[in-house]
Amino acid sequence: MTNLLAANGCRVMAVDLAEPRRAVSTTVGAERVVILASQNLDDEVRAWTDGFGADAVVLATATSSNTPTEQAIDACRDRGRIVVVGNTHVELPWKSTYEKELEVRYSRSYGPGRYDPAYEWGGADYPLGYVRWTEQRNFDACLHLMKTGSFASTP
Repeated sequence: MTNLLAANGCRVMAVDLAEPRRAVSTTVGAERVVILASQNLDDEVRAWTDGFGADAVVLATATSSNTPTEQAIDACRDRGRIVVVGNTHVELPWKSTYEKELEVRYSRSYGPGRYDPAYEWGGADYPLGYVRWTEQRNFDACLHLMKTGSFASTP
């Protein structure tokens, strides 16, 4: 995901639990990497964003803990956006979410067509004029980025 964000001009801060993955995050386009065991996420976000907070946080975790959700809320700027991608516990503390007027969105897998049997198994497609980014078109775009070298591979 970092690859796609960076390839589209986004500044990316990656957050991880394990120091050995720092190099991977940098290789795939993260401008800054925060390792939670040794760095303070709030301080790093504020320094990186000149005190404003992140425009958007992609919450790509898989846990029953609400800690990543709370960290995402803290990292967002006023009226920022959280996009939940992973299978993670999301319980929004009313006060902090309300005060920042955050937008929270959920991403359902690969895109339009993912849960449509006619699309996935029957070979049906959606007209480009109605659905620009289907599951297949997303995949094709990733392959194109890999072919042109715009999509960094992990070491």
